[in-house]
Amino acid sequence: MKLRTSTASLFVFLALSTILVLTSWSFLRSPVHEEGDAALNALQIERAKSFQEIHGNYSRFHFNHPGPAFFYVDAAAEAVLTDRLHLMSPNCAHTLANMLLQAAFLSLTLYLLASLFEQPLFIPLALLGGAIHFARAGQAFTSIWPPHVLLMPFLAFWASCVSVGNGRGRHLPWLALTGSFLVHGHVAQPLFVVSLTVLSYAALWLQARRPMPVRAFPWAHAGALLVIALFVLPLAIDLTHGDESNFHAIMTHLRTAGDHKRLSKAAVYFLSFFSYTRDQDELLRSLSLDSLSFIRQRPWPFVAWMAIAALVGVGAWRGFGAAPERLRRIRIAAGFWGATALLCLVWGVMQSGAMYDFNGYFYYGVNYALLLIGCGLVAQWVPAGASRWIGAGAVLAAVPLAWNGFSLGGPPSEDKGMIVRRHTLEVLAADPHPEAPKLLVFPHDDWPMIASVALALQRAGVQFYVDPSWTFMFQRHHEMPAKTAADVKTKLSIWRFLHNTDAPGVPFQPGVTVVFDAPTLSPSNGVIDFSADGNFERYQVFGFSTPLPGEFAPTAQNDAILIFKPEPAEKDIELEIIAIPYFAPGQPHIQPSELRFNGELVFAAPFTEPGVLRARVPKELWNSRPEAIVHLSLPNAQSPAELGLSADPRRLGLMVKKLTTRLGDK
Repeated sequence: MKLRTSTASLFVFLALSTILVLTSWSFLRSPVHEEGDAALNALQIERAKSFQEIHGNYSRFHFNHPGPAFFYVDAAAEAVLTDRLHLMSPNCAHTLANMLLQAAFLSLTLYLLASLFEQPLFIPLALLGGAIHFARAGQAFTSIWPPHVLLMPFLAFWASCVSVGNGRGRHLPWLALTGSFLVHGHVAQPLFVVSLTVLSYAALWLQARRPMPVRAFPWAHAGALLVIALFVLPLAIDLTHGDESNFHAIMTHLRTAGDHKRLSKAAVYFLSFFSYTRDQDELLRSLSLDSLSFIRQRPWPFVAWMAIAALVGVGAWRGFGAAPERLRRIRIAAGFWGATALLCLVWGVMQSGAMYDFNGYFYYGVNYALLLIGCGLVAQWVPAGASRWIGAGAVLAAVPLAWNGFSLGGPPSEDKGMIVRRHTLEVLAADPHPEAPKLLVFPHDDWPMIASVALALQRAGVQFYVDPSWTFMFQRHHEMPAKTAADVKTKLSIWRFLHNTDAPGVPFQPGVTVVFDAPTLSPSNGVIDFSADGNFERYQVFGFSTPLPGEFAPTAQNDAILIFKPEPAEKDIELEIIAIPYFAPGQPHIQPSELRFNGELVFAAPFTEPGVLRARVPKELWNSRPEAIVHLSLPNAQSPAELGLSADPRRLGLMVKKLTTRLGDK
């Protein structure tokens, strides 16, 4: 039986991999350059190729998910298929690697459960159900987006827990491997992995009794510990960074995020995945009867799943003629499914922010696990003589369903990322300082495009930096230190991505121009306007947030920097900054500030109320450099997240309205 089960599972892997590759071949052979999240992930994959990456993908809550396991799989594929064999673009290599990985995890799931249920019909029924289910879920095998790649590892982990919980301690290495991938993949997964692992091992312990599990399965324990040690290594390295570690950032978020959900909302969120709806964030904006509209809009999938749930519940309870040992295994699997569903409710309650569908995409694995238990039950009720023909029919039906439902499709007529890459190389060729590192300055909403720009620079061997506000996306090694940005000796090429500007530069996208040179500023009537309709984006290079509705732009770091070309001055200059200090609730109403012009201190005093920072800049200092650096330092600025007030990571110091210049009196 073991041989037949393992052979059948291997056949599933090979057949599914073949279907995925053939149906996606035109895409896999096309030139693709990433943008948005895919580009940011590719930057981390680049580091994984040199074994430097220790974090997972970024979270919108300003931390990284725990570990880089998936990135190292992608890095290996890119190193072989792109760098060495030149068969496909890096993004396509990542996609192919993920297809094979997801197919392997599904095959492992079927192997573990088929060898447990011991029914030849189980795998054919599971394949037919999977072909229907995962096609409806969408991109279960072809997406490389981190929330999606958790689906099959979650399934395999759940199956490993069921297997170990049924007394099969030899499968502990599979539990360790799949659980480790999950822990690396998402900050919520330790909730599932730790809870289900403890439950699984407790069940193993109760069944083993004597000898103890570690004595009954010594090699399995050793293998599991080796796997865990390998996956723990990057997490341990991260911990050595103390308050700068990703672990500290995660714990800060957990401590300050107060936007938890009610249990009823978490339950509706969980049920919504039985109808394959995609708009959970809209449905659950406020809980009401309309939140259940997914049942009315997609009644048949929901009804079908409820019928499967009833089948599993009644079948596990009554047995209906199943052999006692097999019924016991079914009941243990059903128990694990119930525990998993409860953990899904816990995770739903813990979620911060809007309840997007991608947060629970792995719930499609929970659904399918329920179907697998049902397949195990049905397979026992079908007479042996009929199971062969039913199994053949199920496999024959599953093939075309998978062929049509799992296809990635062909490439777009013109990949947007390739356009960005081409324009980036054109800008690089036009850069007056091609050898200097690039500081990318851009509006908030342009980040998906800038991620693609950054990746093109990285692959061209060009160093780039971003404002610390973007560190959580672009990672710390691409953060521009304030001291470096403010140093007049620093050699940088600043790429300003400006919209609808008449400033000279290189056209990049419709309405977007890359400007290298700083704008001029008059010493007698210069104005930098920080309102939403102002001109400050032409001057700012560091430390400011997007202008608020109204007339102000907040500082977002302890340091904020402006650069301009000063027009010649024959007198000293009176420089004024109109601003409102930010005072956090319960904190002293004092905001110390320092202003440096070309590295020289020209003002130092605290802000205690809305007002004007006035500094006198000697004409010799004003005229000393072709580009002037105005450096505003706010050493006491802290973020609401650091103060435990909210998850806002911006270190708010001043709400700046205007910077003006005029000639001073003699």
